[in-house]
Amino acid sequence: MKAEQIKQTLSGLDVIPTTRGILVSMSHCDTVYTGSEATCEVLNALDAHVIHSNFARLLNLTLAITNADYKFAEILSRLYTNRARFENLTEEHLRTIYKYYNKSQIDLWKQLPIYSCTNGQRISLTMQKSKMFRESYSNVQLPVAVNNIYIIKGCDRICSDLEIPLCDDVQIFKSCYIPGFSSYTEDQQVSIIDYFRRYLCNNKEILELVKRLPFVGGYRAYELYDSTDNLFTTFLPRRQFPQGIYATEEWRSTLRRLGLRYYNTMSEKERRQFLLSCCSKLAFTNRNQLSILLSRSKN
Repeated sequence: MKAEQIKQTLSGLDVIPTTRGILVSMSHCDTVYTGSEATCEVLNALDAHVIHSNFARLLNLTLAITNADYKFAEILSRLYTNRARFENLTEEHLRTIYKYYNKSQIDLWKQLPIYSCTNGQRISLTMQKSKMFRESYSNVQLPVAVNNIYIIKGCDRICSDLEIPLCDDVQIFKSCYIPGFSSYTEDQQVSIIDYFRRYLCNNKEILELVKRLPFVGGYRAYELYDSTDNLFTTFLPRRQFPQGIYATEEWRSTLRRLGLRYYNTMSEKERRQFLLSCCSKLAFTNRNQLSILLSRSKN
């Protein structure tokens, strides 16, 4: 007797035995699966109908029960209608699932909530890319905890195919710290910029991005002047110089790289304009001011 004839004859009868001790109706045999021991363990964890091993060979030959080893992604996608099921999966189950990943089905795979994050959450890979990173094994110690990002672990192949970047400090600066800089507290901002000073100031891309940040008392570095130059300190108010920790020697070289105004690095045009502005402020009764201005005008 052919499979279709058997289905019609037994239609409506609960006769298919499953590992969960439930008999499934013959009319629903397309919701019953077989497969390797590992895939069946995953399906059992998802409360799917897995045919009992004692009957698998007989019924599979008779009814052509779906073999999960060959259609794992499609089956998982079908079971995803009940997301709560996926909370039962262990890390071992997830490792089994990842082995069946196929790039040709990437749109199907990224929809599944099977990707573990370092914060303990499990997500699908459909969210905004700037919020997702691959776990890095370089043990980067970030200066400030970052909220609302997901660092995914253990599934490098699909993350690589989706071009999800590694979670290194450069990526975190580009994607989180710099775009959201104003949302951090003053102390956190100092920690972020100090990390940049110590580890990333030679990265040209990050250097250009940090230049735009008004982290020095609300000013960008290039809007302020170097306090080691007596021409500046003589003619400019205190507010136009870095204050606090940013006025220290250890910060000065970094601020200069970020554009802190220094007389020796100014263009000829900038020097001329600055000297002219000083003339308008000059008090001719102040010999010190006059002496400093004259010494610079000769250069």
